[in-house]
Amino acid sequence: MPIVLTDEMKVHLANALNDNFPALIASIDDKGMPWQSFYGSLHVYDEQSIAFWIRDPNSRMMQRILHNGHLSILYRNSKEKIIWQFHGNAKIIDNADISEVIYNGIHPGEQAKDPDKLGAAVLVEISIVLQGSKVIMEL
Repeated sequence: MPIVLTDEMKVHLANALNDNFPALIASIDDKGMPWQSFYGSLHVYDEQSIAFWIRDPNSRMMQRILHNGHLSILYRNSKEKIIWQFHGNAKIIDNADISEVIYNGIHPGEQAKDPDKLGAAVLVEISIVLQGSKVIMEL
């Protein structure tokens, strides 16, 4: 079944900060150690991709993605009993036009933390989506 991120996913990820349910991103460093970070700038970029913004271009997250783009995203909304896992491959975007689109798509509160756009846009091509522990989409 192909990856087609839904309108419901778009709405929930875009409003994750407003709803107090930021997504958790897990990535792997160059020593194989897993790391987790909350991100409020996540949003659906297109039917197969999720985007987010890294405010600090020297951050550990940036280094982990450059070393190994595989990551997972966990969105949990306990109020509505929604649990989604998104697995995919992330890449740092160096195209100014795409970076601008991604920046414009992030939560205004996240934009306010990097008004000069000194950070970096990230695009995650999703390969597996789970609802709870059940695979609902897969390449």
